[in-house]
Amino acid sequence: MSNVKNTDYVTDPVKSLTRGYILALSIIAIMSVTIHLVMDRILLEQDVVATIVSKSSAESNQVHRIVNLVTEHHYTNNSNIPLEIEEENAALATIHKSLVEKAQEKKGRSASGDVISRIYFEQPYKLDTKVSFFIMKVEDYVDAIKAGEKADPDLYNYISRQSRGALTQALSSSLIIYENAFLTKVERLRMVQLAAILIIGVTLMLEAFAIFMPLVGRVSKYAERLHEISMTDMLTGIGNRRYFVRRARQEIKRAARLEKGLCICMVDIDFFKIVNDTHGHAAGDYVLREFVDIIKSAIRLEDDVARIGGEEFIILLPASDLESSLIVAERVRQRLEERPFVLPETGETLKVTASFGLTQVDTEQDEDIEIAMSRADEALYASKENGRNRVNYARFSDGEIVEAEITVQVTHKKPSDQTDEKAGRYYDNNKVTPIKPV
Repeated sequence: MSNVKNTDYVTDPVKSLTRGYILALSIIAIMSVTIHLVMDRILLEQDVVATIVSKSSAESNQVHRIVNLVTEHHYTNNSNIPLEIEEENAALATIHKSLVEKAQEKKGRSASGDVISRIYFEQPYKLDTKVSFFIMKVEDYVDAIKAGEKADPDLYNYISRQSRGALTQALSSSLIIYENAFLTKVERLRMVQLAAILIIGVTLMLEAFAIFMPLVGRVSKYAERLHEISMTDMLTGIGNRRYFVRRARQEIKRAARLEKGLCICMVDIDFFKIVNDTHGHAAGDYVLREFVDIIKSAIRLEDDVARIGGEEFIILLPASDLESSLIVAERVRQRLEERPFVLPETGETLKVTASFGLTQVDTEQDEDIEIAMSRADEALYASKENGRNRVNYARFSDGEIVEAEITVQVTHKKPSDQTDEKAGRYYDNNKVTPIKPV
């Protein structure tokens, strides 16, 4: 049984690694959410305490202010003071109402809310009752003054005692209780937060050793594969421009070190747009793939070909001088010219030609392959301008464009049944359709 489990792991290790990865991520996610909730709770507590402390301080100050005004009026009988007392008493009522609403709103939602609720509504403080009673007595005092009556001495004595009596003591004590309750609650929340952070750290370490390290090998393989894909033309299977530039730069260094020649040849299919427009892009893709096969059949094993544009290719010719490279280019040109392209879907045959631009790379002056590619492109342009289906080369010494004058005898084996071996279709040379319009 144990052998079976081991085999399962070997044949499908990704499943086990994925499960472990998901488990680790789940733990991290849960702990992250926990930390977020703890931080949210701490912020809530801070918000509640800041509001309560601020308003409680304002409430205590308001009581002192009212007592001072009542005392001043008692000794001066200033007719303007009762109006001030009434305004300050209204402000005290507003502050007190806000605190009561805050206590009711936050009760059960935060530790600070529960504390203020107990202080305002439960023994021994019952601040709601005490403050409300004080506000009522101040209103009675003001009403008596407005009515032209002399304030009751007992009423005055009650109000004046509150600046140093039970009410202010209860207000001061409440501030201390708020702060202590907040600090205790926050300390507990921080312990939970630290525990969550510790769990995340342990989980990350286990994940690194048990999951990520085994994945490194697989990721590196995938990276190599992706790098290979990024260097490959997906339609034809040969290298793309990035691949060619990288390979050519390596060959330039090699040619300079070994003192060997190096040439490149740009190849562009003549009138390729007509193939796509007339026969469709599927036919165009077929022509491109066949085109690459023909080039491969005509170059050496050490040579290389890459697709650098829609119908534009480039051939790398290491350890080759200009003369031998011209022979290769002409051989490719002749094979393309003589080979009919049989479209798989319709059986129709097309005649395809190409123009060539060749140059030798100066390993001393051409610091980058792009310089030589520019010369080869100019030679290719000259081939196009001079009638296409020909080979031109650019001398690296002076950049002069010269048309190649070389003939290569190319022999082909033709099946007796007039069948194209590669395409597996019949063709008749009299029914070949040239790409170039007649």
